[in-house]
This record gives sequence, structure tokens and C-alpha cells, in this order.
Amino acid sequence: MSASHSASEIGLLNAIIYMSLILAAMSLCVIFFLFLKRRAQEKKWSHKARRREFLDRTLRGVLAAPMEPSAASVPGLLKGDEDIVLDMAVDMLRVIRGKDVARIIALLEIWNIREYLRATLMRGGRGRRIRIVTLLAHCQDSESLDLLLEQTATEDPYVQLAALRGVADRKAVDHLSRIVGHLPYSRQRNTLMLADILQRFGEPAVPVLNKLALEPGMPQVRLAAIHSLGAIGSIDAVDALLKLASDTDAELRAQTLAALGRIGDMRAQRHILRGLEDPVDEVRAQSAWAAGLMNLREAMPVLLARLGDSHWWTRYRAAEALFQMGPPGVAMLHAATRTQGSGGEMAVQYLAEKAAA
Repeated sequence: MSASHSASEIGLLNAIIYMSLILAAMSLCVIFFLFLKRRAQEKKWSHKARRREFLDRTLRGVLAAPMEPSAASVPGLLKGDEDIVLDMAVDMLRVIRGKDVARIIALLEIWNIREYLRATLMRGGRGRRIRIVTLLAHCQDSESLDLLLEQTATEDPYVQLAALRGVADRKAVDHLSRIVGHLPYSRQRNTLMLADILQRFGEPAVPVLNKLALEPGMPQVRLAAIHSLGAIGSIDAVDALLKLASDTDAELRAQTLAALGRIGDMRAQRHILRGLEDPVDEVRAQSAWAAGLMNLREAMPVLLARLGDSHWWTRYRAAEALFQMGPPGVAMLHAATRTQGSGGEMAVQYLAEKAAA
């Protein structure tokens, strides 16, 4: 019995030893594999660093050279250089202007990276695609503009914004109708950034932006159109905005009144006066701001009452508007400081703020 136990124990012990040796060998193989992988990565990083340094010298040399770059005067690219060149070119284009921009673009054409750009736009990640559309915004040829326009229809809202900015920077107003045609149904949510981009198209874009503001669709896109119309400041936007001044959507209504205030057309007066009595806080606040921008003296009694509004921003905008109306409004504020409650407190606060400025 004991001999049998001894034999089985020896067999088990041998099995454990063999398994331990196998695991140790496997561990050594893994360590060796990781070592080789690390060496390969270090070699790759070292090669990439050398190429980056070389390409940086090349780009800076092109900018400093007395002549335009040509295929004979610049070295060719190696496989894998395209990513490096893209990053370096975009970083440079952010800080250079004029002829230097044209030289960098000419160098990229010599290096023939257009196919790389097109392929990366189709299959690359968000970050690479954004950098590519940023680069394309500095080009002047029709092919690069077509690539930008394609990206304005992408489902990725961040790439779409970058592409829209690129088209706006190239002043491609003729293509604005095509661009905004799908915006009401896009996933775009960044209202302020989209508004900043749309206003870059300037006054020629007003008819298209009017249509975009009036069309049903994503509220954020309509708000961006309204913001941009106010920033552009064209009276050609007033008729469209007046149609929205009584919209059932309170945020659209509020931003429309603010845009009308920025434009300053007196046809908006009755809408702004009505907005000061709106049940929605934001609408009252924006109406007070618009009244100040337009110097609506007819609104002064209502603005004085709004100093005691339940909404802090409405109280502040009312005080601001009265102050902007000059001596009569300032006199009203001084008189309000002698009253009790939130209206008197706001008048004191605003006048103190202006005195300290």
C-alpha cells in the first residue's frame, strides 16, 4: 500500500516538475518575445525620430530657400513618412501666412501625398481626418475643395465641423446650399461653434442661412443659423427673423430677439417690447439685451420694472440696457437704488460695477 502511494506521489511530483519546466520555458519565450518587440519598437521610434528631424529640416529649408520647391530640389518621401509630414505641415500652416503657405502646399504636391489623404479620409480615425481637412483648407485647387465638401456630409460631427470651417475659410459660398442641405438632419450639436463657422461665409450667405433658420429640423442647427445671422448683421435677415420672433420654441424665440437686437432694424421693436413680457426667463433676458443694443427708449418703463424680475439675468440685462441708454437710463438706475427689494439691489450692484470699471 505504501509502495503504491510512493509510486503515485513520485509520478505526481514528476508531473509537477515537468509542468513547471514547461511553464518556465514558456515564460522565457514570452520574455524573449517582449524583448524583441521592445527592440523593434525602439528601432521604429528611433527611425521615426530621425525621419522627423530630417523632414523638419526639409520643410524649414523650403521656407528659407530663395527659389520655389521642385522635384529636383527636394528629397523624396519614404514609406510611412506621410503621417509625419501631415502632422508637421498642419502645425506649420497654423503659424505661417501668404507665400509660405503656398510653398508648403507646393511641396506636398511634389511629394504626391494626395492619395494618402484621400485614403485616410475614408478609413482613418477622427484625429487624422480632422488634421487632413485642416490641411485641405489651405489648398486652392478644386479637388481638395471636393474632398472638403464630401466631409461636410460625414456622420462624425467633429470632422464635419472641421470640414465646414475649411470650406468657410476658402470662401466657397457657392457651395453653401449644398452644405446646409443636410445640416438640419445631421448629428450636429455644437451650436456656438457651428454658428461661428457659418458667419464666416459673410453676407453672401444670408439667403441660405435664412432658409436654414426657417426650416424644420435639428433645433441646434436652426439656432446656429440664427446666431450667425445676428453676427453678420444684414438687414436682409430681418424678414426671416421676424417670422421666428413668435416661435413656439422659447429658445429659438429668445435667440431670434437677440439677433434682431444685434442687427438693429426698428421693425423688431414691437417684438422686443412683447418679449420683455414673455413668461420664459431667457426670452425676457434676451429681449432686455436687445432693447439696450437698439437704444429703445420706449422700453425704458418696462426695463425699470424688470429690475425686480424673478430671474437674475433678466434683472442684470435690464440694468445694462438702461445704462446703455445714456443719462435718462442712468437716472432711472440711480432712482431705483433708493427702492427696496431685488430691483434696488441690482441697480446698486450694476452702478457699482460700472464705477469700478
